[in-house]
Amino acid sequence: MLILIDIDKIVACAGYPFYGLRWTEKDGKYLWDGSLLTNTPMLEVLRRSPQINKKFYIVDVFPRQQKELPTNMIEVWHRARDIVFMDKTDKNIEMLKVTEKYLSLIKTIYDILHDDAAKVDQTTKNKLKEIELEYHSLNQKHGASITDLVRIGRREGSLHYLFEDADFSTYRIKKLIAEGEKDVDHILAKQD
Repeated sequence: MLILIDIDKIVACAGYPFYGLRWTEKDGKYLWDGSLLTNTPMLEVLRRSPQINKKFYIVDVFPRQQKELPTNMIEVWHRARDIVFMDKTDKNIEMLKVTEKYLSLIKTIYDILHDDAAKVDQTTKNKLKEIELEYHSLNQKHGASITDLVRIGRREGSLHYLFEDADFSTYRIKKLIAEGEKDVDHILAKQD
């Protein structure tokens, strides 16, 4: 299924209620930045190509842990924002692993019962045939597994200001890209 990204959807990504930036109305829906619901759309990726196993790289833009406690309101606001928007896929991953195990178990049982050496009467064979389509449907919709997961945590400096995540200045964007490249290089070097 092809999803077209148009200018309205891009503008909707800038809708951020903490700074008073309005939502975008599109096709009767009111859209804000997707990070308000899920900052790591893992399930959406799996639904788009459910039969192809995945290696995920998750970039933690908002740190999961902080070394020092906040000492002023700007730092408290900054940390609260980190917590609201940090990656929360751990439970999704856990449930996907459980689904993988169930599908594997069903396939094992199915293979045993369909083996030529299995002593299965015709009534049981007919019942198995009835559930075969449902098994294949489940496997098609949920059969992909996560073969590997790599987390790339963004390291932050100590300078924080109230609207730093709304700073789209050329300087700030270039600085964040350079820092991100260093973080990725650091993690990938560990993988080799």
